[in-house]
Amino acid sequence: MSFPLSEFSRTQLLRRMPAPANQFFLRNPVYFSGRFRVEAENNSVFLFIGRVCREKATADFCRAVHNAGVNGVVIGDGPLRAELEAQYPEITFTGWLEKPQILEWLKKTRCLVFTSVWYEASPLLPPEANAYGIPVIASDCNAASDSAAFVYHSQAELEDIIRRVSTQDIRQLSEETYRNFDESTTTNYTDHLMKIYDTPLV
Repeated sequence: MSFPLSEFSRTQLLRRMPAPANQFFLRNPVYFSGRFRVEAENNSVFLFIGRVCREKATADFCRAVHNAGVNGVVIGDGPLRAELEAQYPEITFTGWLEKPQILEWLKKTRCLVFTSVWYEASPLLPPEANAYGIPVIASDCNAASDSAAFVYHSQAELEDIIRRVSTQDIRQLSEETYRNFDESTTTNYTDHLMKIYDTPLV
């Protein structure tokens, strides 16, 4: 039996095992309150949220926004924070924040950048950003690529995408991201789960 949470995780499972007789697909629910579209086209912040560590590739984010000459913000903490904060004094490091504080930064965000090099099966942050119409730039190493407007395969490509997005008009992209967010992932989550439980395995 296979129980993938994303297209990315489905692909990774099928690379390592024969196609199962029973395969169920269920996306994680994404919780949000008071949905509205962030006017990303009027913002300048490229935002990273997460543990400041090698696995999350925070250094890749910092190097990219530094080389691209854009406004970078890191929300989170971890073993690399002091080193990166010293190396990139122009980047804002906030430490961990509560949800209302994070929302204030999201209102100022042009793009969320998800650089994790872990095989993350279904990270919640990218679809949460999409719920507000914020485009996502994601590494091809994890399932954030399922929710991303831009997927990169190398550091140079990441920097190029950030440079382009920092100057191009992204209003239409933001509007489409907001409009295409699938609220049923959350509102119908329990119904989808119960249908899986009720499905005979033979």
